[in-house]
Amino acid sequence: MKPSPNIIIIGPQGSGKGTQARKLSGGLGFYHFSVGDALRDIAKQPTKLGHKVDAIINKKGGLVPFELVIETTAKVVEKIPADQGIIFDGTPRRTEEIEPFNKIMKKVDRDITHVFFIDVPKAESIKRLSKRRVCELNGEQINIIVDDARAIADCKARGGKVVYREDDEPAAIEKRLSWYQKQTKPVLDYFAAQGRLINIDGDQSIEDVHRDIMRHI
Repeated sequence: MKPSPNIIIIGPQGSGKGTQARKLSGGLGFYHFSVGDALRDIAKQPTKLGHKVDAIINKKGGLVPFELVIETTAKVVEKIPADQGIIFDGTPRRTEEIEPFNKIMKKVDRDITHVFFIDVPKAESIKRLSKRRVCELNGEQINIIVDDARAIADCKARGGKVVYREDDEPAAIEKRLSWYQKQTKPVLDYFAAQGRLINIDGDQSIEDVHRDIMRHI
């Protein structure tokens, strides 16, 4: 039996990588693992760790210690059925995550088959993030655009709450993008050197980005 694809999607904040990961997951039946969502769930917990993570990602706009990212990734990946593909959204994104990430994959006998880099200019990332809102519905967080009246109305009609993410404050956005440039560029270089990096133009419509990704799967 042909192994299920295991995909990494990398891109700056506001690139739409989460949106693309969800579209792929819904269309292909793959497990969508978003390290950001997993950490935001931890940040909501009234625990010492929860308060610590909340202070880092919501108040300071920084990155949590990579050890926690790896621990969270391992716990999730080990529970996913072997015949179900995985879409990794947000990890690995630092060089120190690569080796432990590879060890996790080896332990569960999986190989990364595709690494997509969704590239958008910094100005476009800032523009998108400044317009982003979140629909909190049934324990899920769904990104919507502030001027998308239909999506906002649909969220409220279904009993959801439209909120502004603290990490989308201008100062937090700038800090996260700065971290991205410093921390993630070497990860891209690593996968490019292996011939596994696939560049995708993220400065186009959601459907066009999805179409470009699907051409490689």
